[in-house]
Amino acid sequence: MVTAELEKCREISHWKAEHHILSVEQLMDKKNKYFKLFKHLYHIIHEQCDKGPQRKNGEPCFIHPLNVVLNLKRAGIDDGLTLCVGILHDLIEDRIDEFQREMTIKAQPLTIRSIQAHEQKIYQELFQDIKQFCTKKDAEDLVKAAKALTRTKRTYYYQSIANLFLIDHPEMKKKVIQVKLADRTHNILCIEAFNEQQRIYECFKALFLLNNTKKYLLETYGKDILRKTTNSRTVKLFKKCGKATYDAFLKICEIQISKDVGKIRSMLQLAFRKFAYEKAGLWDITRLDSKEVHLMRLFQGVIRKYDARLLQDYETYQERIKNETEYCKRFFADYHFSDKDIQAILDYKDAYSLKEVVAKLLYDYHYVLPRFLAKDLSKQGKIRG
Repeated sequence: MVTAELEKCREISHWKAEHHILSVEQLMDKKNKYFKLFKHLYHIIHEQCDKGPQRKNGEPCFIHPLNVVLNLKRAGIDDGLTLCVGILHDLIEDRIDEFQREMTIKAQPLTIRSIQAHEQKIYQELFQDIKQFCTKKDAEDLVKAAKALTRTKRTYYYQSIANLFLIDHPEMKKKVIQVKLADRTHNILCIEAFNEQQRIYECFKALFLLNNTKKYLLETYGKDILRKTTNSRTVKLFKKCGKATYDAFLKICEIQISKDVGKIRSMLQLAFRKFAYEKAGLWDITRLDSKEVHLMRLFQGVIRKYDARLLQDYETYQERIKNETEYCKRFFADYHFSDKDIQAILDYKDAYSLKEVVAKLLYDYHYVLPRFLAKDLSKQGKIRG
């Protein structure tokens, strides 16, 4: 018997990654008017993925676009064009990477101009290829969506995400946001091969997307959109991506607790509560107060720390780690922690605090993380100040 409680459990359960290659028919109904187009894309993307490296967890590259489509379907999306965007989303970037590898092997010079020219050639070829399976407008929309979702090496990560939310066409914007949420959800579900620092970084990358999606949902559908029982596909994808990110941060915490961090777990958690209630600083992008001696100092500027890594400002990132390490050695001198123990403490407090940010985005229905939005980017695509 399926009770109301069981239905609710199934509704709120976290999604899991599919580790097997799914068939075309498992991903799209044959009766869908875009089935022939989708089937064609399925085969060309399969062929393209076979040319590239495996994913970091050892799975075939083709597993990823299939999971993106699967996540869209799980959210209740049956629009064929959106599913086509889902399976297509990495194709352009993969072909650009292939071009760069070929040029390197041939010892031919690579310039931004040559890469841009090849990129435009890929778009034109894609358009000519797919328009035989759909209308000219659908082909144009599909190529535009692919462009929006393609991050070039010359574009900062923040700007590549921000570009999705700056699209003028409402329907196109909704499609690419949905695909990006499905994409990041699968990436978060597949970080088991990473070490703790890499896991935190991968999860951190989801924060900017989640924060901007929250802002988009509030502005597009009203301030109570997350409080209502709704059939919004974008809301469901937002929640599932948020839950996957929260769960990944929680797993990192559990890994550290199995080490000596367990001795001071309560101290770290209470220090975070004190920081959150007294300063509310983690919700903003705070600066470090070097005069603060309380343990809550560890939670100052956590977002800024990973912001530096994302922008490849490794000097600032390493400086923050050095500062935190030295502080921990002084604060926990009586515990005689090893360097590995100190690193575990830093990983725990980062994961613990960032999972709380995710929870606030999910359940503080009107809340958006200040100064961490597309509108806050500088002209260079960086978070200001």
